[in-house]
Amino acid sequence: MLKIVAFMCFFSAGTIYGLVLSDKLKKMRDNCREIHSMLMQISVMIRYKRLNVYEIFHELNNSKSFAGLGFLKNLPENYEAGSDVHSLWRDAVSNDIYIGGEEKNILLSFGSVLGTSDAEGQIMSIDSIAESVKVLEVKRSEEYLKKGKLYRSLGMLFGTMAGIVFL
Repeated sequence: MLKIVAFMCFFSAGTIYGLVLSDKLKKMRDNCREIHSMLMQISVMIRYKRLNVYEIFHELNNSKSFAGLGFLKNLPENYEAGSDVHSLWRDAVSNDIYIGGEEKNILLSFGSVLGTSDAEGQIMSIDSIAESVKVLEVKRSEEYLKKGKLYRSLGMLFGTMAGIVFL
């Protein structure tokens, strides 16, 4: 009886580990989708509302649509004398552990152009960066479809194998 319980524990642990790895891929894909949505929202804010950087940060912080992007909570909503928006953006993005490396690079390049030119220049930059995010999102979706199933299957397989070895 103890061996069967041990087998079930190994099987469960392997399956859960595979599910966790698969879920990590899914979250990376979802982050790309949220980033793309955020960029489109910022584009609208600049194009039609003519909001400044701090007003944009305020809108993003108050939006429930971007709850998965934790770095937004570290951005200031009001102007503070002597603060540099670009370094605050860079620090917030760099310190977010839930964003992948390629996504961080894209967000860092976006942060360096945010607020540096007129509305049309920013919109063109956003469109270019949004296209990069869209390409990355397709890549993340393909990874999730291919590797997600692999991780789930291998997790279950290794859990079963470990359980059998223990028996």
